[in-house]
Amino acid sequence: MMAKASNVRMQAKRQSPSRRGGPEGGEKTIGVWKPILLSFYPILLVPLLALLVGLVLLVSFPSPATVLLFSLVILFGGACFLLARAYCRAFTFSITDWRVRSEFRFIVTRSSEAPLRTVTNIEVFQDLPGRVLNFGSVYITTMSGVPVVFRGVPRPYEVRQLISGTISSVEKVNR
Repeated sequence: MMAKASNVRMQAKRQSPSRRGGPEGGEKTIGVWKPILLSFYPILLVPLLALLVGLVLLVSFPSPATVLLFSLVILFGGACFLLARAYCRAFTFSITDWRVRSEFRFIVTRSSEAPLRTVTNIEVFQDLPGRVLNFGSVYITTMSGVPVVFRGVPRPYEVRQLISGTISSVEKVNR
């Protein structure tokens, strides 16, 4: 009897995370997104501006000190770019046929999720660069008033439509 219980636990551990937790145990992943790197443009502007200032200094005052300064600026810019890339990859947003989930894993771990049946409002926010490059944030408000936020997702209006369609299909199933 003990071996059988252990075998059941092993099967549960091997089960894919996208197939667990639904009312009938058959939760399916509808979509998974990562934010695009350009959505973190404020972080990317700092090293770019520092690089331009360093280049102007190098051209204006060609000396060993400015060459050293420019080298440090290039290292700083590269480090900022790598940090922005790692920060961007730390986010994962997903929709299943029962819930929406936002997860962040960088230095700390933070996740928020909400069942689709509790969603009351879906808003899309795009600033000017987001409108030009077609990325934005999707705010999914629940009955508790706490939003689940998908930041920097590509084609945010399509994400909103997908969430709305999934909510409609969940409501049909629950009737």
